[in-house]
Amino acid sequence: EREVKDRLGSLSGWQHLIPSTDPVTSPPHPSGLRRPLFAWTIAAASLVAAGIVGVIHFRTPANPPVWVRADLDLGSNVSIRTPGSSTLVVSPDGSKIAYVGVTGEQSKLFLRKLDQMDLIELTGTEGALSPLFSPDSRSLLFYSNNALRKVDLSGSVPVPLIDQSLMTTGGTWLPNGDIVFTPLVGPLMRLPRTGGMPQTIAPLGKDYTFVAADTLPGGNAVLIGVYSGADGEPSHMRVEAVTVKDGKRKVLVEQATAPRYLAAGSTGYLLYT
Repeated sequence: EREVKDRLGSLSGWQHLIPSTDPVTSPPHPSGLRRPLFAWTIAAASLVAAGIVGVIHFRTPANPPVWVRADLDLGSNVSIRTPGSSTLVVSPDGSKIAYVGVTGEQSKLFLRKLDQMDLIELTGTEGALSPLFSPDSRSLLFYSNNALRKVDLSGSVPVPLIDQSLMTTGGTWLPNGDIVFTPLVGPLMRLPRTGGMPQTIAPLGKDYTFVAADTLPGGNAVLIGVYSGADGEPSHMRVEAVTVKDGKRKVLVEQATAPRYLAAGSTGYLLYT
C-alpha cells in the first residue's frame, strides 16, 4: 500500500473547500498519535479503542491547550457499548465526558463532570446511540427509538428533533447550532437549529452510505466517511470533505473511514481508521 502522502497527493487541491483551514501537504506518520498532544488520557484511550491508524496535520488558529487527566469509573454493572456507533464523547470545553453505558440489555447515556467524582445517569435516554455534545457543551444530541433527540444537561427531559424512522450513523453540530447528520441510508442532511424538516446537503449518488460526520474549523465544511459498498472492505471506504453550503465533495483519504478533527493548540489533526 502506498504511503498516505502519496495517496493524498497535494492537499492544496481541496483547500478551497475549507477556507478556514491551512492544510499542510505532508501528513505525519501514524506514530504521531503517540505525541504529547494525547496527554489528555481519556481522549487517547477512546481513540485507541476506535482503532485510529492515520493522521493528517492541519494549521489552526493559536489557542493554548489545557491538559486534563482523568480516571473514568463506568459505574456498577455498567459496560461501554462499542459496536456500530460513537460511544464516548468529550465536551468541547473539556469539562465533561458522556458515554453510552449498557446495563443488562439496555443502553443509556451517562455523564461525568471532570470536576466531580459522581456519575450522572441521564433520565429518558434508554436505547441511546451516537451521543454528540453541542458547541456550548450544555446539551447532548443522540439517537434512540427511531428519533434524533436532544437533552439539556441542566436536567430537562429529552425531546425528539426528528420523529421518524431515520437511523443515523453519526452527526456533528455546526457552530451556528444546526446539526449535520448521516442517515444509515440516504443523503448527508442538515437539521436547522430551529427544528423542522431536515435538508439535503449532498446525495449519496452511487455510494452505499455516509458515516461519522465531524465539523472542520469555521463550520464551512464537514468530514464524512463514505462506503461505496456494503461489504466493509477497505477498498470501498474513503474520507471526504463536504462543503455545507453547496454539498461539494472532495476525497481526502482512500481506504479510510471514521474521520475526526482534533484541535491541538496552534495545530489540528485529521484522525481516521
